[in-house]
Amino acid sequence: MAIETIVKDDKVVTIETIEHDRVVDFDDIEGHAEPDDCWESPWSDCDGWEHEFVKDSYYDHEGREDSYARVNRSSRDGGSGYIEIDDDQVVKWGCTGPAGCSKQVRFEAIAAAKRKATIQLVKWYEDGWYNSVACATFGDYSDYLGGIIDDDGCSDYLDECILECRINVADQMEDDGYIVENKPDPPKPYNRVKHKRQQIRYNLTGVWS
Repeated sequence: MAIETIVKDDKVVTIETIEHDRVVDFDDIEGHAEPDDCWESPWSDCDGWEHEFVKDSYYDHEGREDSYARVNRSSRDGGSGYIEIDDDQVVKWGCTGPAGCSKQVRFEAIAAAKRKATIQLVKWYEDGWYNSVACATFGDYSDYLGGIIDDDGCSDYLDECILECRINVADQMEDDGYIVENKPDPPKPYNRVKHKRQQIRYNLTGVWS
């Protein structure tokens, strides 16, 4: 570190020069995840969890207490009710079975996807959800991506987002003259909404398409 002092009229200017190694290994760019407390519900952006929450009255839930679609909450947390998902909505998600399948297979695929989505939504309504923000830093360089739905804090999609942030930090550094060694190839360009829908479809059906 070098310090230079320059006198200009009625000012004294101190310039501090810090030297860094120009060559940096990509592994030295740190990546991690943090809780994201500033994000709305997983379905707020209508990105694959579209549904209707129907609040029940004293009479509505009679005989349906054991339904997998039932949400049990105190009135303070919004009250109890049911999750309803239209078949047409599941079709929009693309969860309709293999191409060219029979009507019966299509019907079963829609029913299975609806059930699995409903169970997940009930879990979020009753237990809350966990959002993460992917982070990457190196010195004064940083990149972040928030609003990642990640109930267990260690999903493959979260890891992918962390890697993307690390690559973005490496790009910033290279723009300033650094040489970043062992940087992986950037991911192929993709539509983030499409990717999220693919992830949702995989969660519901176990098939990545």
